[in-house]
Amino acid sequence: MSAPADMLGNASSKSPLRKKAPPPPAQPFASFLGEQLGLHHDQRVEDSRSDQEGELRREGVYNFLTVPWMIEPMLVFGYVTCLDCFVNQFTFLPMRVVYSATKLLRGKRLTPMQSCELLRGFLIAFVSYLVLRIDMSLAYHSVRNQATIKLYVIFNMLEIFDKLCASFGQDILEALYASTLRKRRWCGGMACDFVIALVYVTVHTLVLFYHGVALTCAVNSNNNVLLTLLVSNNFVELKGNVFKKCEVPNLFQIACSDVVERFQLSIYLFFVLLQYVKEGGFGVASEGFQELARSLALISTAELVVDWVKHAFVIKFNHIHPAVYSRFTYILCSGMSPKLQKHAEQQPGKLSTECFHEGSGAVCARMGFVPIPLLCLVVRIVGHDVYPSLDMLHPSGWLLCLLIWLACCALKVLTSIALLGFACHRVEQRAKEEESANASDGGKLFLDGVERFSLYGKRIP
Repeated sequence: MSAPADMLGNASSKSPLRKKAPPPPAQPFASFLGEQLGLHHDQRVEDSRSDQEGELRREGVYNFLTVPWMIEPMLVFGYVTCLDCFVNQFTFLPMRVVYSATKLLRGKRLTPMQSCELLRGFLIAFVSYLVLRIDMSLAYHSVRNQATIKLYVIFNMLEIFDKLCASFGQDILEALYASTLRKRRWCGGMACDFVIALVYVTVHTLVLFYHGVALTCAVNSNNNVLLTLLVSNNFVELKGNVFKKCEVPNLFQIACSDVVERFQLSIYLFFVLLQYVKEGGFGVASEGFQELARSLALISTAELVVDWVKHAFVIKFNHIHPAVYSRFTYILCSGMSPKLQKHAEQQPGKLSTECFHEGSGAVCARMGFVPIPLLCLVVRIVGHDVYPSLDMLHPSGWLLCLLIWLACCALKVLTSIALLGFACHRVEQRAKEEESANASDGGKLFLDGVERFSLYGKRIP
């Protein structure tokens, strides 16, 4: 009986649960003080760690500082693309609408593209007529005299409604264009689609109109109101994008959103400037114009700086290389023309209704830019603030309108040539870079089908 007891005792004594670790050696006070003074550091370990961590930190700092230089080419290209698509709506589109209407009156069959152009013309004409009936002074005072809702709250609400209308309205217009492919185009479903599109364009135009009115109220008020509006709007944008996980497709959506916001902001500033001229603004050297110029410069500068800071911190927190913006530019350039898409490695901007877009239209559709409501807003601005000041009873008034329209046509041709030339150069340059590298960067399909309002992950900017 003693042997099992001894075996049990020996086993229990050798159990790791009861074995105590040896106490750490006592550290002399002199050694502790030497470590605090940096006298006992291992130079080899310190050098290896400093080299690795220093390089990573340095690379992160330089990536952070180079973001504005990397993102601006993409934003400028997207801005000019939106300008080209927007100018096309009141230069070449009216001529196409007249040709399609003449062809329809002669009893000839229209192609789906001609039917789309005719529907766009009807939408623009009808909604512009409705918006021209709105009293600007009544809308201005209704926004400015709000006591329960502050101006910056109204501005943020209108921005949210604008994005919601753009995301849903693009599908509405694409559905209307797709209805032209049916055999019986002018009956039933097309009429219903046209009514839905008409309601949408009217609502979206009113949202943009009141957005411009809110900005006009902020500019015409004291500087504190404008500063409060800019701070609240920009910090909401930073909070919504910086402190969240962002992958490369999400970053592409954010960049597309920034392009559209910049272009809309330029239209709003044009809206504010015309309102100033209509209200009897003085010359360039006047104090009122200089104050207005400072306010507009403050708004534009804030938009640029916020975009740079936002993308810089998104790049930093998500460990994305800034060269990805060059990739975004290539993706947009490859969607400018079907010929470029054949030479590209993929077809990233291909939409289900791509046949209804020409040139920059497909790229703008992918960026989430809907030009028709914004054009109706411009028609309302020009119709109320510019047209009454022209003497249309004299031939000089019609001659001035013709010259302005011809200048816009020339601008459309120049922007189209410049965009197509830049897109061809960028696609060829990208192909040469990949041939020299003899390998792709692993991004052939990472943006395939991703648009501004497409759900990727759990986020839509």
